[in-house]
Amino acid sequence: MLLNSLKGSEWEVQELNGSPLDPDNYTSRVLPTLIFLEDGKVSGNTGCNQYQASYKINGSELEIKPGAMTKRFCRDVDEVGFMDALTQTSQIESKGGNLVLHGGGEDLMKLKRKLD
Repeated sequence: MLLNSLKGSEWEVQELNGSPLDPDNYTSRVLPTLIFLEDGKVSGNTGCNQYQASYKINGSELEIKPGAMTKRFCRDVDEVGFMDALTQTSQIESKGGNLVLHGGGEDLMKLKRKLD
């Protein structure tokens, strides 16, 4: 059920490793995003650079394997923390219409659906 609701959806990171994110703190004024594509791929923005990854979901288990990423220089953006959180993700939970990515017993990211 969760897999079907993810396909084609875009999500914006609201919290990363327990810390709320503020778009005003990002040079590009863009919070990190995840876009779940139809073919087991996810793409988005790190808050500065574009990235692609593959994902596998089985019930509440989620594995994300990062792939290509652009390499622009970015100030005030925790790209390493974002990419590490993606890599460490092992569980996904839908909570009140939002997503929570878990790994190692911790909440790694809290995301809300981005609407056009």
